[in-house]
Amino acid sequence: MEMTTPSAPWQSQDWSERQRLDALAAFIPFLSDPKASFGTWAGGEENNGVLTMPWFSLTPEAKRFLQMLYDYGYVRAFDWSSWAGTAEAAALRDEPDALARASMGQLERILTCLARGDRFAAGTLADAFGSGLLLRIAQRAAELAAQTC
Repeated sequence: MEMTTPSAPWQSQDWSERQRLDALAAFIPFLSDPKASFGTWAGGEENNGVLTMPWFSLTPEAKRFLQMLYDYGYVRAFDWSSWAGTAEAAALRDEPDALARASMGQLERILTCLARGDRFAAGTLADAFGSGLLLRIAQRAAELAAQTC
C-alpha cells in the first residue's frame, strides 16, 4: 500500500510531478561523474587552545542539488526519523532492485531522510553520493519522468 507523504513546506512553487522528476534527473551527469566531489571535511583544528568543530563543506554543485531537493518539494514534512528505521527504508537504501521499483512517494521519503539526516549527521548526503545511492535515485526519477506524460 502506498503511503502518502504530507506536504513539502519548503517547496518554492507548485511544480508538476514531471517538472519535479526532471529537476532531480537533471543531476544525473553530476552524480555519475567519477571526477565529481560532493564536498570535503573542514575544521577540526586547534588554534590557541580553541578547537573548531569539524563540518562538511559542500561543493557548489552539491549545494545546488540540496537546494533543488527543497525547492522541488523532495523534503517532506513527516516523521522521517522513525520511517528511516523501517524495513521499507532499508530496502530502498540498500537494495538497488527495491529502489528500481520505487514510487514518487518513496523517492520523497528517502530523499527527506538523507537531506534532514545530513543536518544532524554531517556527511550523510556525501556518503549517499559516494555509494551511488543518489545516482540510483536520480536514475529512478528519470524512469518515472519517462512514464509521466
